[in-house]
Amino acid sequence: MKKTLFYLLLILLPALSACEKSSTGWIKATIQDLTGLDGCSLVIQLEDESYLEPVNLSDFTSSATIVDDQKVWIKYNEVAGGSICMVGKIIEIKDLKDQ
Repeated sequence: MKKTLFYLLLILLPALSACEKSSTGWIKATIQDLTGLDGCSLVIQLEDESYLEPVNLSDFTSSATIVDDQKVWIKYNEVAGGSICMVGKIIEIKDLKDQ
């Protein structure tokens, strides 16, 4: 029984630690300025190098300074819609804080 539990932990532990989400739902990300690309501005890059295009990033710029290469934690929901930038999923940020 102890060996089975040990092997189960050996299998599950790397899988659990590889997740990009923390136990509280926060996701590590970096603000990227893609202004040079047609129709783009500030976007969010995840650890897997995929991009998210927030529709409400300006809601957070009034209470905090958002700059290129800034490390942040985010909570978000995907939303339907399209963009001119077309580099990632369209999202609505639920919460954002510095790392």
